[in-house]
Amino acid sequence: ELDDSDLAIFAAVIILSGDRPGLVNVKPIEEIQDSLLQALELQLKLNHPDSSQLFAKLLQKMTDLRQVVTEHVQLLQVIRKTEAEMCLHPLLQEIYKDL
Repeated sequence: ELDDSDLAIFAAVIILSGDRPGLVNVKPIEEIQDSLLQALELQLKLNHPDSSQLFAKLLQKMTDLRQVVTEHVQLLQVIRKTEAEMCLHPLLQEIYKDL
């Protein structure tokens, strides 16, 4: 089980992703993410010395999460495209307009 410091670094790695659309200066973000990945690996080795595969498992979770995000974005695009053709509940319209 991850503790707060493990989760904080893992969340920072996820947030600081250089492949996000619209980024202008990708290289500095990727460098920060690389540093955070090194910090995460060290943190996991210190906090979980008996879990040698934990870092690899978290990297796989990041890959899985990116796939889910990609699918979510595609679904939102379909919803936006069809939104004009259908009458959505006002609450759903409010939720989707900010995404």
